[in-house]
Amino acid sequence: MKPIEGEDAGDDRQRCALKSLARDQRAYKRVMAWPGPVRKSAVELAQGYPVELRAMGTMQALAFSMGKAEAGHGALAGAIADWVLSRESGAPLGQADEADRSPEELLRRLSRASRAAYLAADSEAIAFADAIKLIGKAILRSEKAAEPRGRDKAAPRAGKAAPRSG
Repeated sequence: MKPIEGEDAGDDRQRCALKSLARDQRAYKRVMAWPGPVRKSAVELAQGYPVELRAMGTMQALAFSMGKAEAGHGALAGAIADWVLSRESGAPLGQADEADRSPEELLRRLSRASRAAYLAADSEAIAFADAIKLIGKAILRSEKAAEPRGRDKAAPRAGKAAPRSG
């Protein structure tokens, strides 16, 4: 991105903050769009996914997820592909139309990318997986807290206990 005349380091920080905001908003929307069981599975997988991306690289981690039949793997791979191939991510793989932002398309583009483009896309994939991990965990916890509790699981009441009749 060519700087506009008069831009300085503060503008770079602002662009970075705006990209982080866009990433977090997209992660929230993707997690909320997944049906309950898929959400739970994908968020559980996301807890270790950033480490897998760092250790194996985006291509291998994505291919591994694509090879799994579990819905959570597909949802997570699809969400990462959607972000990395979007204009908002800034990854230099070229922008894909929303309908073409699939894990298969991301793999194809990564396989042809230069080292610099691959590393930039890899960095965005890791950052997006981190966002899903944190936001997804918060959403699952809030959903669990909102579930009605049974009589035996009732939260303790504040205040004095009622006197026992004997």
